[in-house]
Amino acid sequence: MARGVSYEKQQVSYFRLMMRLREHRADRLRFLTRLTFTPGPGEWEVVRLPKPLFPLYRLVRLARLASRFARG
Repeated sequence: MARGVSYEKQQVSYFRLMMRLREHRADRLRFLTRLTFTPGPGEWEVVRLPKPLFPLYRLVRLARLASRFARG
């Protein structure tokens, strides 16, 4: 990765670059799995769940990704 280059971390091109930087298929799969199932601030802002239901944010993440891909 070049020094001083800024990347927009919400763009598809950034994630493609991160995939290409992984040397092994297992590393790419692990990255893709984490990207798919790890909730972030977007999920926490869309739905406010009580602490005991925190694991359900993974389902919120999957639903948001599915809707994003369904829209095109």
